[in-house]
Amino acid sequence: MENRLSFGIGCFHFGIKKTPPFEFKGSEYIKELRTALQSISNIDNVNIRCDDGFKNWSIDLTQELPNIRGGKGQRLFS
Repeated sequence: MENRLSFGIGCFHFGIKKTPPFEFKGSEYIKELRTALQSISNIDNVNIRCDDGFKNWSIDLTQELPNIRGGKGQRLFS
């Protein structure tokens, strides 16, 4: 029998490296998430599923974002 391990992530947050102003898109988030997960040496089959609403979602970021390690943040959407 083949050993198989699967897991799910409900939320995966990482800092945005771009400097505002720019448009942040859900599709870009998915792309960056895939890249981050595939960079882990013992992960070899990444399958990310989300609804089309998130893929098509975007927001214009015009202000510098707080540091992810600062403990305080702002809500980008509700």
